[in-house]
Amino acid sequence: AMRTMQEPPSLFPIENKTLSEYTLANPFSRISERSNEVMEEEMGMTAGSFHRSVELARQVLNAESQALSDLAGKIGEEIPKAIEILASCTGKVVVTGMGKSWLIAQKVASTLSSLGTPSFGLHPGEAVHGDSGALTGDDVLIAISHSGKTAETLALIPVVKAFGCKIVSITGDDSCTLARQADVALCTHVSGEADPRGIAPTSSTTAALALGDAIALCLAEIKGFTESDFLARHPAGSLGAAIAASFQDHPR
Repeated sequence: AMRTMQEPPSLFPIENKTLSEYTLANPFSRISERSNEVMEEEMGMTAGSFHRSVELARQVLNAESQALSDLAGKIGEEIPKAIEILASCTGKVVVTGMGKSWLIAQKVASTLSSLGTPSFGLHPGEAVHGDSGALTGDDVLIAISHSGKTAETLALIPVVKAFGCKIVSITGDDSCTLARQADVALCTHVSGEADPRGIAPTSSTTAALALGDAIALCLAEIKGFTESDFLARHPAGSLGAAIAASFQDHPR
């Protein structure tokens, strides 16, 4: 007799299925043979804990929102100094950072490029192993480090200065080592993270990213960057299609 092949169990939870039911049904789970009670006791996952996550999520978002609000209130004379240096750059704006700051640096570089300021990210670890050769004396470096003490980022500074590049720092402490070595020191003024443990970069990275966005948009405004300029750099995707459609509907 022919054997009917059974459909393998889904790897993803089915709607309305509890975590315990899903875990026990999943053959790839290391704890699939444990009872519901043992699993929930050991993992601490109860209906109450899931509901409490709603409140924690709100606390995290409020904390990060407050960090941005505080930053906006403390923006001062250092911003126009940084914008002047970056707007006068005849080379590229190079953005660096280590760890989570490296991820922020890549996004800032990407946003700068898409808004008319040629930019690229330079990983500090790779930079001191040869990639600093991409630099020229006409470039400007934006160095991101919340502590301002990150060893890999600090190791890059003398290399950058040897090329003759100006440096703009983004840190959480305007008296830190990195800030003191920069031509212009920008500060996020973030004193604590949204993480309840105060460990994971959360508020600090959000503030650095937002400050990078502000810099990119200030530069775009100064350069007279237009929707047409943006479309030339971003013709693909739903965003490109939407801008192209607006040009067809309202020719400029």
